[in-house]
Amino acid sequence: AADQTEGFAYNGRVAVCLITSLLCILSVDNMSIASGMLVAGSMIAYVLDALRHREGSFMTVWASLVLSNVALAYSVVFDDGLLHHHRRHMVSATLSVSCRLVLNSLLLFLVGTWTTLQYRWVQRQYPAVVMAFEKMLM
Repeated sequence: AADQTEGFAYNGRVAVCLITSLLCILSVDNMSIASGMLVAGSMIAYVLDALRHREGSFMTVWASLVLSNVALAYSVVFDDGLLHHHRRHMVSATLSVSCRLVLNSLLLFLVGTWTTLQYRWVQRQYPAVVMAFEKMLM
């Protein structure tokens, strides 16, 4: 793992991978609600961070990721998922929707994990958690 004074050694590479993956899932279908939640959450977190409300900024990031996950799940299930398939394709549709839900949730969790590593106060107060998150992202 990286030395805590220098930060996460693979920060740029992980950021490129996660942001590219996030853009892919948001562009697959009409995911404007989830995209809007992520953008609004990022802007609110930025303002809170600029105002030195670090815990509020941190919680805003995770709340926007959770709400985006709910929006993605709604979109996957109701807009293009189970309700638009014929009965004989229900098993394959269920597997497809379940896979998309799990992978979307995992990606948003990894984005939240990476975002958590960007907060210096988290790195100082919780070094064991930071090391575990770095290992998880590797």
